[in-house]
Formats: sequence, structure tokens, C-alpha cells
Amino acid sequence: MSPTAAMPLADFYNHRRLRSLGLTFDVDWAPEPALRALIDVLRRRGLHATLFATHPSPALRDLPPQIEVAWHPFFSPQSSQGPSPQAALDQLRAWYPSAIGARTHCLIQSSPLLKQMVAAGLRYDSSLQLFDHPHLEVFSTFMGLARLPYVWSDAAHLADERPLALGAMHLEQPGLKILAWHPTQWFLNCADEAPYAAAKALGPLWALTAAQLEPLRRPGAGLARLFDDLCALIQARGLRTYTLRALLAAFEAAPRAPHRATLDPQAWM
Repeated sequence: MSPTAAMPLADFYNHRRLRSLGLTFDVDWAPEPALRALIDVLRRRGLHATLFATHPSPALRDLPPQIEVAWHPFFSPQSSQGPSPQAALDQLRAWYPSAIGARTHCLIQSSPLLKQMVAAGLRYDSSLQLFDHPHLEVFSTFMGLARLPYVWSDAAHLADERPLALGAMHLEQPGLKILAWHPTQWFLNCADEAPYAAAKALGPLWALTAAQLEPLRRPGAGLARLFDDLCALIQARGLRTYTLRALLAAFEAAPRAPHRATLDPQAWM
């Protein structure tokens, strides 16, 4: 039996070498031109990805099956999604009723919030950022909610002042490789936060036009160039990309050992 057949999640966990990447994007009220440009790139390159939606966007309708839409709830009284966590979840359900997963904006989370997410019908959460941590795997909570931790984000990469190069992403470490990008920062090719701050100063991000955004786009090294390099790596090495919905399906289908507490204590002595 091959290692992959014996371990159904082996390709996701990259134990022996890099095989797969989970491309995710926190929409964060991104302008339509940025979202449309991103979706066009994903479609043309045949990349599978998960977009965590924050607001009703025409660009996020009628997507190809390789692109999943999940929720990006902002649990704050100032949230445009609603004044309470339940209101935000209800609003996102109205906008994107087929979603089964979420990543919370600002990674706000707690046991009560996770319970509300489960009650809202969500089956996975990806609000745990374990930056640069090797050997990440999917795990399930006592509520039955699968937790899908992510290992890298563009925001953390910039905050850590790392070179905008593939080697600085440390993709060769074993473990789950879910990556978090942001469409607006990608579209502006940010090498720091300045272009994004300038865009926010113009008004609500979701309402900005291509004419307003174009002067803020940076040439040279930046997140768009880094993503292009990542796409070239994916193609050159034949790496698989996947949606988090697909990862969840593999996790739910994989045989798992009984919980340690149910086993004979003698087996652990």
C-alpha cells in the first residue's frame, strides 16, 4: 500500500515534501476591481482557493467550482455585518447561504463564539494563525467543529519585515500549508502598509473604483509579485491547490484513532 493510500491526508500534510497548498483570501471589504482581478487570475491559472467574504459582492457570485466562498465575520459592535455576533452570522448566512466555514476578522474567537458558529451551521473554522509553525494538522474540537490552522499570512510576513521572496515563506517545512492573503493588498502590490492605508483614506474600500486604486499600485517587489512567484512554483512543481471545503471533506472521510481517554490505560504504559 502506498503512503498516500495509508494516510489519506498525507498530501495535505506535506510530510515528506511540499505537495499541496491551501490558498485563502480574507476579503476585508475589498473593492470590486481587486476582487475581479484576483478571481480572473485564479480562474486562468486553474487555482483552487477559498475566499472569506465580508460583504455582498457581485464578484463573488457565480464563481467556478474551484473557488469556495466562506464567511469572514467581524464580531464587533461597529461591524457593518451587524451589531452582535448573532446578527453578523445571520447576515452572512443571508448573503452566502451555502458557506460551511469561516475565519473571523481580526481572529476574534472564544468558546461562546465558536458555539454560535456551530449553531449557525458552520463545519470548520480557520481562525488560528500559527505563523511558521511546522507539522500543522487539522483537529476537531469538543463541539465537532474542525479547526484548520493557517501557517502564513501576507500581513504577518510584512509585519515581520521579511524579504518578499519565496524562501522567506518557509514552505518546505512539513505540515499543513494554508496561506492567508488579502485581495486589496495583493492588488496594490504592497511591500508595506502605506498603499493600503492610502486606499482606506479615500473612503469605504468596497466602493473604490479602478481609477481611484490605479495610482496606488506599486511597481517592483511586493505581494503581487510574490504571489506570481508562488504561482510559478505551483506550476513548475505540479503542486496541488485546494479549497478548505475539500480539506474538510478529506478530514471527515479519513479514519481516526479512538480518543486516548477511551483506550485501555495499559496501552500507554
